[in-house]
Amino acid sequence: MTTTEQIPALPRRQVLCGIMAMGILGSATLTACSEDTPAANSPSDSAGTPSGSASASAPAAGGNANALAQVSQIPVGGGTIVDAPDGTKLVIVQPVAGDFKAYDAACTHQGTPVGAPQGGTMTCPNHGSKFSAADGSVQQGPAGTPLKQVSIAVSGDNITLA
Repeated sequence: MTTTEQIPALPRRQVLCGIMAMGILGSATLTACSEDTPAANSPSDSAGTPSGSASASAPAAGGNANALAQVSQIPVGGGTIVDAPDGTKLVIVQPVAGDFKAYDAACTHQGTPVGAPQGGTMTCPNHGSKFSAADGSVQQGPAGTPLKQVSIAVSGDNITLA
């Protein structure tokens, strides 16, 4: 007996359906696993943090437990994405020295979180909408409305919700 006689051939339709199912399941898994990672198009350092930003999902050592971030984590002209207590993503920026602002990171086009500012601009990875880090205004569509500003307070090195 030869090998082809021992194993019955699968119909082409079953093989193609299996390949398609693996592709669908594989892309759904990749999408689910990549929701909290920086956009594929945004530059990042070796730790996966977007260049020019710091990860601020937890306050630095010695920080306030209620702090969203530390002043020292927000570079002048830059910013970072943090998790608010309710789980929403916020982008905290420092457009000029000592001036801290926060915005709901959800793009006003379809709700995808924008990236940390690069060159004073926050970009949505889905369709390329661009927002000013200085005031949250739309610099390029398809988004038509600015990012929602969130009230924050700065006390010492701690940045908290106001």
